[in-house]
Amino acid sequence: MGKILGKAQYRDVLLGIGLLWATAALVLWPEQAMEAMRDGIILCGNVILPSLFPFFVLSSLVVELGMSRYLGRLLEPVMASLAEKIEALVARRAGAAVQAGTAAYLPGEGIVLAPKGVPALLEYFCNKGEKQP
Repeated sequence: MGKILGKAQYRDVLLGIGLLWATAALVLWPEQAMEAMRDGIILCGNVILPSLFPFFVLSSLVVELGMSRYLGRLLEPVMASLAEKIEALVARRAGAAVQAGTAAYLPGEGIVLAPKGVPALLEYFCNKGEKQP
C-alpha cells in the first residue's frame, strides 16, 4: 500500500476519487449532512470553544505582558528535566538516530542547557547499535 500511495499519480487519482465520493454523498444525502453539520457546530459552540477560550485569553495575556520570559526562567529547571525525559522516551520508541537528532535540537534551540557530557552521551547513543572493537 505504501508503494502505491508513494507515486504521485496514484495518490492524486485516489484523492480525486475520495473527493468525488464525498461530494456525491453530500448531494445524495443532504439531510444527514445538514444534521451532522448542525451537530458539529453545536458541539463546537457548547464544548470546544468554552474550554479553549480561557487558554487563548490567558496565553495571549501572558505573552503580551512579557510574563513569558519570567515564567520561562522560573520553570526552566522543571522544563529542562521534562525535555530530557521526552528525549529518553523518543530514544526508546524511535531509536538512536532520532534520539540523537532530538538531543542535538534541544540545546541548539535553547530549550535545554547542554551539560558537559552531552557530546559523549550523543556519541554513545549513536554508536550503541554498532559493535565496539
